[in-house]
Amino acid sequence: MTEDDIVPLLKSVLPDKVFSYVVPATVKVSAPWCVLSTYDIPNDVLSGQAETMTNIQIDIYANVLNEARIIRDGMRQAIKVLGPTSITERQSYEPDTKLFRATLECQVWQ
Repeated sequence: MTEDDIVPLLKSVLPDKVFSYVVPATVKVSAPWCVLSTYDIPNDVLSGQAETMTNIQIDIYANVLNEARIIRDGMRQAIKVLGPTSITERQSYEPDTKLFRATLECQVWQ
């Protein structure tokens, strides 16, 4: 699974404000926006590679924490088709950007 599989799902919630790993310096965007990060952990068995676990992290940045949470809920519904497991949610404040962040982490097995 790659970002190309996930970004279209997230864009259905926040069109034109979903970025992979970082918001490009050349893009001027106002809050809210979303940053997607992933990494894979392949599992091996004696006969070769088995399943791969993709860890997905979705960070929503917004001026108001409740707005970030609402968007995160929408993102959670949007990725439901992937069959996510081990879902965690957390919130924080980013002093550098002066924005609230709502994070959704989950794993998808393939």
